[in-house]
Amino acid sequence: MEMARKLGCRRARRRRWTLPNGTELLCVRRSPDPAKIARALSTEDRRFLADELERITRLPTNTDEDIKAWYAATQQTQQRLRTRFADVASVVPHRLYHYFIDADIHRKEPSYRAAQEEPILEFIRLLREEPTKT
Repeated sequence: MEMARKLGCRRARRRRWTLPNGTELLCVRRSPDPAKIARALSTEDRRFLADELERITRLPTNTDEDIKAWYAATQQTQQRLRTRFADVASVVPHRLYHYFIDADIHRKEPSYRAAQEEPILEFIRLLREEPTKT
């Protein structure tokens, strides 16, 4: 919540924040380890989540229009996640939300985007792995 306040967010509803530009965020608690998240999900949920996240990683951030499209796409993804999962914070790593709101920085500093994307891509890889039988 402190980060949301620093970003200039205002509280909209329980667990939701709105940035000054109108972008809505979910307020999430620290999530479990990405590998634990992936192991706990059903095959269908793993595929769904990987597809949703992968869609975002493929978006460009080169122009103002790209940035607007990025924020629209992340809003849609967050809505689909809220619809599918009762407790979104339990199925996505916390750092994902930082990645979602930093499109303007990604445009200015591609290396920052690459650094933020690395653990997201690793999470997608974990989601796409076949679960091992124990």
